[in-house]
Amino acid sequence: MISRICGVALLCMGLAITSGCDATGSVDVIDLDKVLDLFAETLAELDGDDSSVEAGAVQEVATDAEKAENQEKFLALYAKKLNAAKVSSKPVGVMFADTGTVRGFADPNGNNKQDTGEKEVFTVDVDPEEKRLIASDKTYYRDRAYRPRFGFFTGYMIGSMMGRNRSFYSGSKASMKPQWGNKSMSSKGYHKQAQSKARSAAKAKSARSRSGSKGFSFGK
Repeated sequence: MISRICGVALLCMGLAITSGCDATGSVDVIDLDKVLDLFAETLAELDGDDSSVEAGAVQEVATDAEKAENQEKFLALYAKKLNAAKVSSKPVGVMFADTGTVRGFADPNGNNKQDTGEKEVFTVDVDPEEKRLIASDKTYYRDRAYRPRFGFFTGYMIGSMMGRNRSFYSGSKASMKPQWGNKSMSSKGYHKQAQSKARSAAKAKSARSRSGSKGFSFGK
């Protein structure tokens, strides 16, 4: 009898904890405008006073001409800025993918390496046709045009993204290349509404869970 009561109590505690977390509407919706602002801020800081490159003059950087130290310098500073700005309730890391995409991921151990189980939370891609960067969380999309002039480091990073993108999506993978012109961009200030929508969905899910828990019954 005692063991049955203990079991029921533990189950109820588990349900209360789960539904309590959901009921608060505690959700993480990455602010893609902040993601792009901090991307640009990181590059500007690494450019320093240099503004010798015109946006239209950026050249692709072939993968065999890349300098690993440049990527590492950018990724370390970008991750630092993202976490200082608390774009997520949990630490995030960033990596440079073979597609030329800069990927943000959940990084609870703070090592800026995407370990097993650390999920992607946002991406930043280059759209050379429209001379812009596009941030996405796979639900929302925001874009930002290149600055008219910038420094060598920005030119290098954008060139590397362009070079990797062209190299990866060549041959049989050409049809897989993202068609950014077909993507609808979220409006400015979208984030507040996106958060509200996510919280409402979390509360609705919590309410359904609590309703479903009433179906449990226990014998005497």
